[in-house]
Formats: sequence, C-alpha cells, structure tokens
Amino acid sequence: MRLRGQGKFTNKIRIIERLGRFVLLRRPVVFFMAFVFLPFVPAILGQTPFENRRVNGVEVVIDGAGVATPETEQFRAIVSDTIGPQYSTVRIRESIEALHHTGRIVSVVVKAREDGPEGVVLQYLVKLQTQAIEERYRAPVAGGRRINLDPGYLDSFKVVLASTKNASQRLYLRAGIYAEATLFYYDGGFHGLQYTYPDYLSPAALAFFTELRSGYLAQVRGQG
Repeated sequence: MRLRGQGKFTNKIRIIERLGRFVLLRRPVVFFMAFVFLPFVPAILGQTPFENRRVNGVEVVIDGAGVATPETEQFRAIVSDTIGPQYSTVRIRESIEALHHTGRIVSVVVKAREDGPEGVVLQYLVKLQTQAIEERYRAPVAGGRRINLDPGYLDSFKVVLASTKNASQRLYLRAGIYAEATLFYYDGGFHGLQYTYPDYLSPAALAFFTELRSGYLAQVRGQG
C-alpha cells in the first residue's frame, strides 16, 4: 500500500491499520443489485423480456480498469457457474450474491442485451472494495487520491507488488498485470532496490512489513 500526500509515515501506517480493520471487521455490505436491460427495456425485478432466453455470453468489466485483470476471469467463472445456460432473474440475483461473497466487491450492475432472436449477453460491471476505499479518502477539494492501494503479497523472502504498468524490473503475469519484487529480506531486515518506492523504504514501512513477515512465518509454522 502506497500513500500520497503530506504527513509522517507513522500516521499513514495507522491509516493502513484502520483500513485493515474496516475491510476485515466491518459488517457485510448491503447488496446493490441494479438491472439495466438494453436496448430500451424497462428495469424490472420480476419477469423480463429475456426470461428463459439462452445465455450466449457473459462479460465482466471491473470499474476503472482499462484492461482485463486476473479478477475478471475469476468473477466471470463465478457468474457462469451460477446463472446456468438460460436467463433467469432469480439466477442473476444469486450470481450477484456469489460475487459479493468473495468479500472483494462493493457493487455490481448487470446489463442485458439481445443476441439474436433467442439469445442474450450479460455484462457485469463490478466495483472493487479497494476502489471504494481510495474514493472514500480522496482529497475533498482537489479530488486527488491520498491513498493508493497496491495489491501484492509477502513471503519470507520478499514483498511483491502487482501493477498494470510495464517496466524493466517487472515480469508479466497475465491479463495486463505485471509483478515486481520491491523489497527483499536479508541480514535481519527488508531492503529495497533502486526502483523501490520511497514510501516502502521508510523505517515505519520496513518495520510494518517485518511485523507482517513474523506473523506469516508463525502461520506457516502452525500449519506444520
């Protein structure tokens, strides 16, 4: 997680911890189920003109993502497994609930469009929790981001970040996503390289990741 703006990094670490509690411990979000039927078909929560038509395709678009992401295929598989081969308003509601049960989504908008005389294509517009958190802490006047959530993972040797931008030190994964090992653990602590973001090299950030590493190793040892 990389934060922008003024203030000491220790204060930013507290924000990270509060955000962690917000994501993990808050009550479940209320499902937002919006159905938009195109072209010019009224949004009806009961029977629709598409009921029982053959589902010819499922598209998943993550709000704000210019390219497909690893989540795109994962969410599409969840939807496809839930809705079945024929259009059903009940099944669509169940698919939205299944997406929310991943714990990574705050809203879903479903659009349906005709595809031939008896077919229909569904498009799911998904908004992730990380996007909602960034918007929540957006600067009230200028509108710029004060918090930037960088997905990634940590193990006993390194901290790896994911990015949609290519660079010489980044390895391509899939769907327009690259991986960068930004911190390495040796000599009793984490160390960065020339390309490591300055925020990650501050004493508070290094201590934060060291603590996370200790928790990770304790989990590994506990699994035996």
